[in-house]
Amino acid sequence: QNIFVVTSEWDTQIGKQLRSMNRSGHTARGKKNDQMLLMFNSRIFTTEVGLRPAEPCSVSVAATHQLLTNIFEHMCIVILSDFRYRHASGAVITERDLQVLERCNQDNIQALESIVGVDANGDVLHCGAGGGTTTAELIKAGDIWAEHILENAKAYIMSFFYVFVTVTVGYPLLSLLAIAAGLPSSSPFFYLVRFFDAMIYFFLPQINVIILRLIQKRNLLHRMVGRTVVIGDIPWVAQAAEAFLSKIFACSYSIAGLNVLSANPSDHLVHRHTHRVVRGTLLVCGRPDGRLAALSSAEASVCLSVNQASSIQSIGGTCESVTIGHNPFKLPLSARAIFLGRHRPQFLCEKILGEVDIEEEKARRQLLLTAASSDPKCSEENKNGRNGNELVRRWSSCSLRSNVSNGSLFGLQSSHGKRRHILRRQSSGGTTSTKESASGESHGSTSNLYSKISFVLGHAPKNKRSKGKSRRSMSRQNSHNSCPSDDGTFEDAFFSEGEPPDGNCRPSLKNRSSTALLGAYIDLEKKSHMMENKVPSSKRQPLSVDKMVYTAIQDKKTHDTVRELFDAIDVNGNSTLAKEEFVVGYSKLNPDLSKHHVEKIFEESDVGENGCLDFEDFSRVIKMTPVEIVAMLQAKNRDERGLIQVEPSKEEYFGEKIRKGLSTNYNFSATRSQYFSQELYETRIASLQRFVAMTVMFHRMGKRVQEFFPRISCGLLGYRMDRTHSIMRIATTASPVSGADVRERMQMLHLLNQINRSVHIISVAWLKYKEQKKKNEMNKLLEHYNSFRKESGNTPPPPAVIVHEEEIQIS
Repeated sequence: QNIFVVTSEWDTQIGKQLRSMNRSGHTARGKKNDQMLLMFNSRIFTTEVGLRPAEPCSVSVAATHQLLTNIFEHMCIVILSDFRYRHASGAVITERDLQVLERCNQDNIQALESIVGVDANGDVLHCGAGGGTTTAELIKAGDIWAEHILENAKAYIMSFFYVFVTVTVGYPLLSLLAIAAGLPSSSPFFYLVRFFDAMIYFFLPQINVIILRLIQKRNLLHRMVGRTVVIGDIPWVAQAAEAFLSKIFACSYSIAGLNVLSANPSDHLVHRHTHRVVRGTLLVCGRPDGRLAALSSAEASVCLSVNQASSIQSIGGTCESVTIGHNPFKLPLSARAIFLGRHRPQFLCEKILGEVDIEEEKARRQLLLTAASSDPKCSEENKNGRNGNELVRRWSSCSLRSNVSNGSLFGLQSSHGKRRHILRRQSSGGTTSTKESASGESHGSTSNLYSKISFVLGHAPKNKRSKGKSRRSMSRQNSHNSCPSDDGTFEDAFFSEGEPPDGNCRPSLKNRSSTALLGAYIDLEKKSHMMENKVPSSKRQPLSVDKMVYTAIQDKKTHDTVRELFDAIDVNGNSTLAKEEFVVGYSKLNPDLSKHHVEKIFEESDVGENGCLDFEDFSRVIKMTPVEIVAMLQAKNRDERGLIQVEPSKEEYFGEKIRKGLSTNYNFSATRSQYFSQELYETRIASLQRFVAMTVMFHRMGKRVQEFFPRISCGLLGYRMDRTHSIMRIATTASPVSGADVRERMQMLHLLNQINRSVHIISVAWLKYKEQKKKNEMNKLLEHYNSFRKESGNTPPPPAVIVHEEEIQIS
């Protein structure tokens, strides 16, 4: 009854074994007419991917993960449909969490299509058709790593041809060049030429590897040995990807083999593998989406692990690390970063942070307008009818860039101290004297202001060392910052007259690292807490013992207040609140709620189902946030079985309905109610996307290596990357007893248990029968004794009862 099976299709051997067990169990109970019920009610889950003969598992793993997600959703629906299940299981998931998960689950189809480059109908997606860009980046990364693996084989072939040709001809390369240059073979310098030819023969493989790396523009400092691939991600992704890649290269030739390792970058990657990092180690790590407040610390720990591994250097070289994630921020020490599209609505934390960024950019724009209006030339142009955006663009491109080389920002010479004073006052928010602003100490702040304005305008400061490179890198960075569905540039977004559109794909305007995101969310949460408690920013104090003691005292006072409120509502004084008492008292606390809503809150909070609430239940109700109350009172659609029907969220951004009921627009504390939804998104959706991305990259890598050997050997050499030496698709735990023997033994034990139970029932019945028979004989004996005494009038001695071998004798 407790055995379930997950298979690729319904009619499988293991499913047959399970159905036969169920059939035997039902037959033993006398239910021989339930064969059709057994056929369809056999506790077999199918992924519907069909027969997959390839041993490296990719599609079947993704399908199994998706099946488990659907099972999880169904279990949550059953639990949420009955409040008794919720209280018994201690479930913290809500219907709103399931709505978010289902929306992300449906949008995940489009995300996976963009990763694999093929839609659900099997049509190839090209760049600009909803996908292809991510696929191209993954394929490019796979090609580069395939070249890393094949460089030894290619160098061996190049060495073979060099030795074969030079020995056959009889003239090594340098000797041939020396003879062609007219150097006689009897010259003593000719021996020096032959010495260098010998050195070429000795170091020929290394020379060929360097030639290949120069041609292919790969790192020259990598070790010229077999490669090691380290996969870092959450456990199921890392282990499944490790099994996939190791099976792909299981049958490869030793000259093109590799070692595969896996670890969790948030846990033990640093302790287990960073001491093994050498020049040329290939590291690929999956990064959680740190743009979500619940995942920013997780991405920060992953980035720290990658930076630690990438910072281990030897003669200027280190490992080649590739990161795969959703946050479009490239780590400085990583060789490559592959960004996956969002393909989901924003969460509330992203929405709030993006709006805060827009407000900051508006303030900076106003700062630029103020600085530009202080310029006499720009003032004249403003009088001629130029609008603010054109004025700022013209002033920033001419005055800024023409005077920054002279050491003065925006043409601020000593005669323009007033304008510098305005800039410093606007940027610092305070008042500064003209004398101080005109001094040389203000160059640091003005240079910082220049960097901020350059970021707003979308162009980086010029670097004399690499002019073209900085521009190209800046364009790539801007392309990562912008959303694929956004048409305007950052400059247009910052300097547009109207509000920027808030589409589903609008990210934060700033491209932040995980550490910066973590700090930004902490700051927003602190500001939101101060706004809720109405604490001025000037009275904000650092954490201290006195503050902690004050917080503990306030918590104690809150507890006492709740206790007094409970005693006031408890009219009969029995330390419990009946339904009528709770409705009357809670309606006074929340007059906006109707009587029906208050009764529903009472029913949901009655954990013991005894029709009353104790102090702990009442305390939980009082401490509920408005978001939790709204979620509890939300109307639920149910089917004929009484199960909740969860529809995918149709909000423009997750938390839109929650935000409408908040008192302030930037109430960041409400985002904590979405932390569990964000964690579900990471474990069920985002992790699957990273796994599929790794399989696309590894498949391309293995395909390139597999196709190389038949091509250079005219079909004589080759292997299949979908096979391993074990020729085993399913790995099971080794057992000396077959499954059929185990099943027969289980049936025998079940039959023996039934026999023992029958013997026990018969023995108990026989003992009861003997005891009852003995009592009946004693009663007959007493009746005979009493009748004999009445007839004779004498008092004979009482009869002696002698029991021998279950027989009763009377003497």
